Amino acid sequence: MHVSGGQVDAAVYDRATLRAGDVVNGPAIVTEMDSTTLVLPGHAATVHPSGSLLIRPED
Repeated sequence: MHVSGGQVDAAVYDRATLRAGDVVNGPAIVTEMDSTTLVLPGHAATVHPSGSLLIRPED
């Protein structure tokens, strides 16, 4: 994945395998049938109980 003009290695996750409470730390790519979500370096995506991905800067 290219970020800020440079290439970084990113983990790839299948959205269907993520459950509520799972955390995906960036850099990462979350794939599903109809969309792709990028989690940038320094950010984390948490799977909300509703199924939404909440992406926030890491502390």
